[in-house]
This record gives sequence, structure tokens and C-alpha cells, in this order.
Amino acid sequence: MIWLILSIAFITGASCLQLFIPKSRTVIQFSSYTTGIGLILTLISSTLIYLRGGSSTLIITLSGFLGKIVFVQTPLSYFFILFVATLSLISLLFSSLYLKPYANLKRVKYHLFVLQGLTVCMLLLPLTGSVLLFLMVWEGMSMTAFFLLYFNFESVTVQVGGKIYFIFMHIGFFILVVAFSLLTFWCGSSDFSSYLGFFLHATLFQSSLLFLLFLLGFGTKAGIFPLYVWLPKAHVVAPGNASPIMSGIMIKMGIYGIVMFLLMIPTFSL
Repeated sequence: MIWLILSIAFITGASCLQLFIPKSRTVIQFSSYTTGIGLILTLISSTLIYLRGGSSTLIITLSGFLGKIVFVQTPLSYFFILFVATLSLISLLFSSLYLKPYANLKRVKYHLFVLQGLTVCMLLLPLTGSVLLFLMVWEGMSMTAFFLLYFNFESVTVQVGGKIYFIFMHIGFFILVVAFSLLTFWCGSSDFSSYLGFFLHATLFQSSLLFLLFLLGFGTKAGIFPLYVWLPKAHVVAPGNASPIMSGIMIKMGIYGIVMFLLMIPTFSL
């Protein structure tokens, strides 16, 4: 499990390092190579965990409000990591070609930094095993996507689309905070592993309320009916290299959240 986290950390470290490279053209090449290597290492590490039993847990104990950080790979996590890493590799090839005409712009390095941040958040999200870490990564995913939208920030259409996206994503985030707060209060723990036991004796009201809240919270990200109204406003103004990542990969993280919640309920657990 440690190698999987280190593989994702490699992408993070490389994205920070590229901020100190002065030439945008060099940054594009550096970003392509390092992100590609990091994604391949992530695929290999995650696949080895899956082949060796399917599940693995890493617990990091810290002082302060973070406390215990829990990373867990399950078969569901592996499926989404495989999905995110594979499609991100494909998008990486197009991204390097798309940004070549913008190689003289200073904003390119910051755009790539945010794009790699979004990729890291999408890889980490299926591995989170506690509420606080999950919400932090979820918000990180939303905010990096928000900044990606503003690549061509001079356009009024881009500004309007970005504002609509920001509003809807944080409505969904607030709903998720309420849902996880209730679940943590009723369960007495913020670890996802303890939630299965809660639903064994939860009342119909508790289960129904949580289902509705999680459906609205995750459904906003996934763009399910009737919560999809932000999609045509936001994704259409995203730069060409970010739009397929946001529409093809990121919104699927909402589907992951819905499936993750359903698997906490004994009736749906595999």
C-alpha cells in the first residue's frame, strides 16, 4: 500500500517542482513525462495489491486535528483507480499537444500544476478511509477543477460558467458535510469501516435521510437529473485538455460516492 501512496505522491512532488522551471515549453515536456511515470507506477502498485488479495490498509497517525489518516484499497477502489489512471494517461497525450500553441504563456505551468492536482485528488479519493480525509480530497478535486475552468479567464462566458460550477459544487459539498456529520454522530466514529455495523441497526428514518443526502451530494457532482444544470454551463468553457478529464473522469467520482454509500448498507454489500 505504501508504494501506491508514494506513486501518487511522486506526481504531487513533480507538479510542485515544475513551478520552478522558467520555460513553459520545458514545463509541458517535464509534466508529461513525470505524470506519465507516476500514473504507470500507480497502475502497477494498485494492480499488485488487487492480485495479492484485493484489499490493503495503510494507517498514518498524526498529531493535531487530522489525527488518524486511513487509506484503504478495496476491489471497488481498484476499479476506479484503474479507470482514472488509464483515462488520465490517454488525456495526457492530448494535453501536451493542446498546450503547445500556449507555450509562451506563463499561466501554462500553473494550469498544469492544477491539472496534476486534480489527477492526484481523483486517484486519492477511492483510497480514503475516513470522513475528514475524504471531504478534504473531495473539496480539493472541486477546487482544482474550478481553477482549470479559468484558463481563458478573459472570457465573460468562462467567468459565468466558473461561477455556476463553484456554486453547485459547494451546495453539493455542504450536503455531504451534513450527511457525514449525521452519520458520524449516529455511528460514533469517522472511519468508513465502522459504518457497515451502523446500518445493521439503523432506523428507517436514519437510512432514508442519509440516502437522500448522499444521493443529492454525490449526484450534484455526477450530474444526475435534475442536478445536471451546471454541466453545460461549466464544461463547455473548460479548456480542451481539461474538458474530457472533467466530463469523462471527474463526474464519475460522484458515481463512486453513490456506490460507496450503497455498499455500506448490508443489503447491497458484496
